[in-house]
Amino acid sequence: LQPCPIRDGLNRLYTPKIVPRIGACDSKCHLCGYVCPTNAIRKIAIEEKPYVRVGTAVVDRHRCLAWVQKKECLVCDESCPFNAIEPRLVETTRGPFKVPVVREDLCVGCGMCELKCPIYDRAAIEVFRFGENRRSKGPYASDFQKKKLERLRKESDKDLIRGKVESGQATQDSVSNHNNSVKSEIPPGLVE
Repeated sequence: LQPCPIRDGLNRLYTPKIVPRIGACDSKCHLCGYVCPTNAIRKIAIEEKPYVRVGTAVVDRHRCLAWVQKKECLVCDESCPFNAIEPRLVETTRGPFKVPVVREDLCVGCGMCELKCPIYDRAAIEVFRFGENRRSKGPYASDFQKKKLERLRKESDKDLIRGKVESGQATQDSVSNHNNSVKSEIPPGLVE
């Protein structure tokens, strides 16, 4: 957390804000509300943390390695604890290619993607304030909204695993299960 400078507006001057390039908001931590001496950050229970939106990540397609240079880079997707970034196939002049796309309905703005982005200086994916959910009291999401978010995150996770299996990047468990169920022929000179 860093204090807001004057360019963020007078009403936000010196209030805390997340600067993801320095450090992201960890999904398993909720200490900021308990250590803030001025109560500028609300205390929340760890169970409530996955539903607190502090912003939304946005991919800059002019800086992203996958979008601009057609290089295989999905670091932001791999680092997202909420499955809010998914690889999508787009058609290019060299054929289909995977690029990262942010699902705004799942993104909470934690900044983990921005922190891990390999682009020097300013990241190719940045968190902006839009979509933030500020509440002085009460729950950040209703029970219905929580169930819907959990369902969407699980579906996103299943889609990711299904995509890896279809593209040949299966998990070790699925490979070993496949090897146990199908007797493969081993070329001469190799042992099992």
